[in-house]
Amino acid sequence: MVHYIHSDASYFGETNGRSRAAGFAFLGNKHIPGTIPSTPINGAILVRSNILDVVVSSAAEAELGAVFENMRDATSICLTLDNCGYPQTATPIQTDNLCAIGFAIEFVNTSF
Repeated sequence: MVHYIHSDASYFGETNGRSRAAGFAFLGNKHIPGTIPSTPINGAILVRSNILDVVVSSAAEAELGAVFENMRDATSICLTLDNCGYPQTATPIQTDNLCAIGFAIEFVNTSF
């Protein structure tokens, strides 16, 4: 049993230039390296939708803020699963902004 997260954000979509963070956490099957992930979405164990506390300057920053908030929630879920006998490795998280993904893995392609 593995804890998965889908994370998303909307940039500049709220009043006063604020952004919204969202996340969907669920439990799925363990991924076997070298295969295509085919984890069906199980019932949600956590759904979040909130306005970020800070005003960000790009969609990538909004996505990173959403990833941060979702991973902060994931910490307690992973500890609970571990205490219940389901040890967790790194939590797979899905986001849809390539620049934010580049920041997250410490690599951004700067060629034009």
